[in-house]
Amino acid sequence: MKYCTKCGAPMADDDMYCAKCGAASAPSQPSAPQAGAPQPMPSAPAAPTGPAQGGKGFGAKWKKMKPWQTGILCGIVAFVVVTLVLVIGLGWPNDSYQPSSSGYSPSSGAASSGGSASSGGSADITKMQVATALRDVIGSKYDTADPDSCRYDINKQEEQGNYTYVYGSVTLYDKYGKLTTGWMDDSGTPYRSYTVKINNSTGDVVSCEIK
Repeated sequence: MKYCTKCGAPMADDDMYCAKCGAASAPSQPSAPQAGAPQPMPSAPAAPTGPAQGGKGFGAKWKKMKPWQTGILCGIVAFVVVTLVLVIGLGWPNDSYQPSSSGYSPSSGAASSGGSASSGGSADITKMQVATALRDVIGSKYDTADPDSCRYDINKQEEQGNYTYVYGSVTLYDKYGKLTTGWMDDSGTPYRSYTVKINNSTGDVVSCEIK
């Protein structure tokens, strides 16, 4: 049942006009949804069904390569790997020498070289003479340094009269391959300089001084 909006007389739900005053009936309003009633969830949009997207990245590019292209790429990778292995295994070339217990004998080597220790043909002999002399001095002078692990560099070589003077630097290491000052109290520095004096006539090392 509804009521006339003008005079308030009762009216049937389907009456278009009020029987008392003749006023037109207001259209009925839709009932409001009850509180707490579940509301329908909007449906999710359907996923597109278009053609599948092509794969991206190196894997997809590799599959698209021709056999000769993959062969070239594999060859380049193999070359780089072999080069790195050789560099790491052999080390970079340098002019450093390591004193060794099986070092060169200055006296016999100079006699068989057929020339003085300072001549160009005996440059390697001079290096071995210096290495042997340094090994002997390191073994007798420094407590914690290992003569077979230490390394040296030749910085300068000059002749004065009948003698050749070789100047360079020494890096002291212990038997574990770690830097050491050479002393038990760890004083000083692992980096030292040396002077080796060689007799050009006999090829003998006259003196070896490490500072």
